[in-house]
Amino acid sequence: MAGEADRNAPRAAGRGRLRAWGRLAVAAGLVVLAALLASACCRRQAPPARPELPALAPVTAAERILILAPHEDDETLAAGGLIQQAVAASAAVRVVFLTYGDHNELAFIAYRKKPWLSPTINRNMGELRRKEALAVAGRLGLAREALVFLGYPDNCVLDIWRGHWGAAGPMRSLLTNARSVPYPDALAFGKPHKGESIATDLAVQLLAFRPTRVLVSHPADQNPDHRAAWLFLQEALLETGGRIPAPDVLVYPIHAGRWPAPRGERPDDWLAVPKRLADAPGAAWCQLELSPEQARAKAEAIRMYRSQAATEAGYLLAFARRNELFVRLGVTPLVAAAGGACPPLAPHRRGLFSEEDPVPEPAGGAPGVEPEPQRLASVSWCDAGEALAVEARLLQPPGEEAGLALSAFGYRRDRPFAEMPKLRLAWSPGWLRGYDQGKSVSTKNVKVTRAGDLVTVSIPWRELGEPEAIFVQVQGAGAALEPSQTGWQLIHRAAGPP
Repeated sequence: MAGEADRNAPRAAGRGRLRAWGRLAVAAGLVVLAALLASACCRRQAPPARPELPALAPVTAAERILILAPHEDDETLAAGGLIQQAVAASAAVRVVFLTYGDHNELAFIAYRKKPWLSPTINRNMGELRRKEALAVAGRLGLAREALVFLGYPDNCVLDIWRGHWGAAGPMRSLLTNARSVPYPDALAFGKPHKGESIATDLAVQLLAFRPTRVLVSHPADQNPDHRAAWLFLQEALLETGGRIPAPDVLVYPIHAGRWPAPRGERPDDWLAVPKRLADAPGAAWCQLELSPEQARAKAEAIRMYRSQAATEAGYLLAFARRNELFVRLGVTPLVAAAGGACPPLAPHRRGLFSEEDPVPEPAGGAPGVEPEPQRLASVSWCDAGEALAVEARLLQPPGEEAGLALSAFGYRRDRPFAEMPKLRLAWSPGWLRGYDQGKSVSTKNVKVTRAGDLVTVSIPWRELGEPEAIFVQVQGAGAALEPSQTGWQLIHRAAGPP
């Protein structure tokens, strides 16, 4: 026994030395980490100052506030403080959710701690997000009846806007394997994933609720569902115009680059206007100040979205600050061309955002148009008499692999929007293609001219259905620079159709 103990003694001593060295290494690591954290704290930028913005008008008991949220959590991120103030003022509040948020795969995997998904699992996660929204509403003081869940497919609403109207078939959601709303507890249960379904549902909500204020996501938001929410709301407002008093439309930012900054819960900080949206023409920003108690309640409500906080807690909690931001975008009139050219716009890169957004493939499996990215310097629009003229200045001259992608959807009150042309053009020097809901259309009447880095596209009004208003959007395409596109805009034709 003594001989065995003698043989094991060096091993035990070795293990002891290893443990000692391990403890020293851990202690040294903690010291280094503490030093790094202290250094980071010292280098941390000063928190954003209070923005010099007009105050949002206080909510009164006579008001009716409708919040259009693309996903369950957007209503709280954008307006959790406003909801509390509206409840305290006894104002009527309704939150309309476009989707069940059933497309956030990474968050679902992190929340479930299982590395696979299926249509059934995604639908179950959609139902979970709905339950979370109901619980959050209670925390903010809203009754269950104040929430409306439409149930359209997450991450597909912009695709529906572009290509699923009228004779086109419904959109198929890959993650839920459905072409119609699959949720029995959704207001739109069983309705096909089509543009007219969403537009009609929103028009019904506007007519029934008759809001005095409407809150909606920004048309230049980086999330496609957020852009689509603004588009569908604008179409519904056009359809219901004259039947209800025009509401005050307030637009809120959510996905706007590296914003809010810094990340994390910082209840004493202020939200600053996102830089990439600050210079948007005609934008009038305002802010709502929150009390410390309201900011704290908003943070608690955000944490209740556990399925999303599993991967994005720092980002989500960054919205629980001393203010909330809103912007009125106003009406964009279409001015007449002067001397054959559109009025010049000052070059601006803010208000444009980077994200690849290819033109869809035409029907029949023919090769589609997927332009490479290129930044836009400025875009302007004007009425050239018989045509809509679009002038885009690029940051590099167009070449064989560089050009533009342009969308123009016409609207007129005496014709169903589902039947109006929805033209999408893709151009590079010597090459032009047109599509309407993914199908190839003739472009023989469309003219494109270029002078250096300035490209002008003229689309005859008859090709757009002689519209009263036009939904427009432009994307630069090129190999050398990052992608960029304008946010969608609704432009009103001053003279109207003939």
